[in-house]
Amino acid sequence: MNFKGQVAVVTGGANGIGRAIALKLADQGAAVMIADTNEDAAMITAAEVKEISGKSAVHKTDVTNPDLCTKLASLTNDSLGPVDILVNNAGIAGSSGWQNRSFSTEADWKIDIPG
Repeated sequence: MNFKGQVAVVTGGANGIGRAIALKLADQGAAVMIADTNEDAAMITAAEVKEISGKSAVHKTDVTNPDLCTKLASLTNDSLGPVDILVNNAGIAGSSGWQNRSFSTEADWKIDIPG
């Protein structure tokens, strides 16, 4: 696929699957906003994205907070342009697999389900 000239937002984009998606989108030409609670890791991923596609940005955000999500959209528009692609990847995962997953805290549930 070719995403040249498109703008993507990847929540949970600093590490793991989100990072891999961000790098693949960059490889296909997209500018990518890395949104994550881990700003340091997000900066590293954004630097890699920038090397590939030339355009990236970072926003430390929490997908369970609607105000921060609104700010994310605004910052993305201001820094990279209107959003074309949203990858809502943010979540908390354990190593036991989804079928064995219990939501041990309300925070886990808020990120994985409504977030």
